[in-house]
Amino acid sequence: MNGSIFQLLFERAANENVIIQNADKSRYITKISDEDSELLSDAKLSALLLGRKSRIVQIEHREETYFCLFDFPEPDVPPEGIEATPLTPALFTCAVLEAKVLSNATGSEIKNAIESDFIDNAGYAGHKLDVITPLFPTVLAYKGSVYYEYQHDLQRITGSFIARTLDNLQIELERTTIESLIDFFEAGPRHIPYANIVRGMMTLTWEGLFLDTYRCIEQIYSCTKVAALKNDWASNKPLRQLAELLETHLSWRPKEEDALIAILEKCDKASIKEACILLRIPTEETVHVDGQETVRPRTDEKLAKSVAGNIYSIRNNLVHYRPIHEMVKKNDSEWNCIIRLMLKLVREAYELFGPSFFEDGISAIPIPPQQEVTIA
Repeated sequence: MNGSIFQLLFERAANENVIIQNADKSRYITKISDEDSELLSDAKLSALLLGRKSRIVQIEHREETYFCLFDFPEPDVPPEGIEATPLTPALFTCAVLEAKVLSNATGSEIKNAIESDFIDNAGYAGHKLDVITPLFPTVLAYKGSVYYEYQHDLQRITGSFIARTLDNLQIELERTTIESLIDFFEAGPRHIPYANIVRGMMTLTWEGLFLDTYRCIEQIYSCTKVAALKNDWASNKPLRQLAELLETHLSWRPKEEDALIAILEKCDKASIKEACILLRIPTEETVHVDGQETVRPRTDEKLAKSVAGNIYSIRNNLVHYRPIHEMVKKNDSEWNCIIRLMLKLVREAYELFGPSFFEDGISAIPIPPQQEVTIA
């Protein structure tokens, strides 16, 4: 693996027509300890590429977890349970090779750094790490903790780092929205497709972040219908597998707006009322009783239906481009509020339905027996 690092440097120099003498000679990065060297062969690695240059690599070795971030701004405060740690030869080598990080040095810089030292030279004890790292993009090293569940998911780690480093974002997130995102990644239910939110945060527009957040709920649209079906047709399969079977064999899938309504009806009533205030949905209605007009609170079901209709309308106007659909025009403040609302609703929906939707042998959330199950 050490040889592969130097091969990357030779190739980079060759691309600039810079000839390095003794390129056929072996070179390596100076070892600092046996334990660090063991990591080279035993570590479990995974990498996430963000755009053309930024990379995050997760390195698991025995009971330890490390993260290496390339070409990434340093957060003022790292994610919960994560602390900066010294970069070691093994961490650097594993991360560079797993993430396919290329040298950004000039051919001359590479030649000056590595040409004169190689294994046949008397007294050669390897190249110091601080000689090699400047030849690659800036790398930050962190150590995690086994006591934090979210750290086992590289998408969640990435999302937390991104939310804490605004230099990587193109949209104007308010501090409250940033805090909501951080808490979402670090403390949210584990079944949420966090990759959607990571992608949305890296977008150039609010519309992109909204749609990627919306798609999180879209994934579980079938949950209420399939849960009701499961009450009458016992199965140990998770709801997701049953939904796949229905769509594969019967070409059935839920109607989107109806499915969104059914999910929001199960969410916390206070959250729905907050959503009504945000979306300017009336919480009261005027009715005629005995010939008199009376103002009364709208039912929870009506409020959930209105919130679902409003969110679904935003989605349709963004996705479709037919004459009936209007352009969505909202300022940064309005979008911040909408994104916070969507994060809250996604989180509640997955707390309610995530386990039964994805896991074997988990009872679905109770569905009222009078609810009729139809395949439409």
